[in-house]
Amino acid sequence: MTAKGRWKLLKKLLFITAMLYVIVIVGFFALQEHLIFHPLKSNNGLLYYQELGKLKGVREVTIESYGGVKLQAWYRRPDPGYDMVLYLHGNSGNIEQRAGKIQLLADMGYGVLIPAWRGFGSSTGSPSKEGIYEDARAAVRFLMKQGYDSRKVTIVGESLGSGPAVKMATEKEFKGLLLITPYTSIADRGYETYPFLPINTLLKHNFDNMSNIKDVHVPIIIVHGTDDVIMPHWHSERLHKEANEPKKLIIYPGVGHSDYDTARIFQEMRSFLGMADNHKTPIYDRTMDEPIPATTSKDSGKNETRKSGKSIKQEPAKQDKPVTVESKDNAEVDPKTDPDPEPQPQAQPASQEN
Repeated sequence: MTAKGRWKLLKKLLFITAMLYVIVIVGFFALQEHLIFHPLKSNNGLLYYQELGKLKGVREVTIESYGGVKLQAWYRRPDPGYDMVLYLHGNSGNIEQRAGKIQLLADMGYGVLIPAWRGFGSSTGSPSKEGIYEDARAAVRFLMKQGYDSRKVTIVGESLGSGPAVKMATEKEFKGLLLITPYTSIADRGYETYPFLPINTLLKHNFDNMSNIKDVHVPIIIVHGTDDVIMPHWHSERLHKEANEPKKLIIYPGVGHSDYDTARIFQEMRSFLGMADNHKTPIYDRTMDEPIPATTSKDSGKNETRKSGKSIKQEPAKQDKPVTVESKDNAEVDPKTDPDPEPQPQAQPASQEN
């Protein structure tokens, strides 16, 4: 091939490469909502769990958000003397998939409000950054209308929900923040995942915790796992460094994005934020069966769990202690592991509606 022929081939290859890059950029811009948000419509509904004897005292309410959007939400009043928890969920599924977490908080005596983001569950509309911020504000307004003092409301932000959780804490004084597997910003994670794209130019939904957390002046507890491949734990480390005191960071070794021990995390929240503790927290299995009281075998020292009248001895899981960075006067505790912290709804018979 002559030099002229090689030059023509090179120009052709460069043109094809440039066109492919433009296609990728256009595709990312057009499809980013599908990359960030993974909503799931409601399946079984609240009544399904209540027929199983779960989520007693929880009722479904409708909250009106900006633009006339109707938000599905589950709401439970706190037991006398207990605080309220506003639970802001992550980027996938629906609130039914957080039923186990709501049950745990209810068993601890706390009130709970968990709204489904627009486009999630039975909520109307389509998700977006500004829309989700408005949904979180609507949830806060709902609690204020119910007569709650925001200074007795703790916000829990799970994954994507850490963005609106931090944002709300810059706008109003709350009792504290619990951030579970948070991120510095969606843009930062975008650059980590797609380093060849101009993320800042393309991204329409940049929840920026790194910028907002500097304006938060309430106690913050952040938890993450070292095996989280969806949102690496160094995001939490950087957030903790920027956060104001009082603050606490717990990094659990060997824990991923969603296989954390929810009960242990809620106990950490209760301890760090000085929340009431008059209830014993039961341990639930992955299908939300009856509470399983955990006992200790005096003979062998092994953990013994009773279920359906049978005793099953289990060796305690071996796990390193978490890396804990905390403010003064807060003690470190050992972690537990939970193979399935988010109980999934059981399938119903084909004759019933989902």
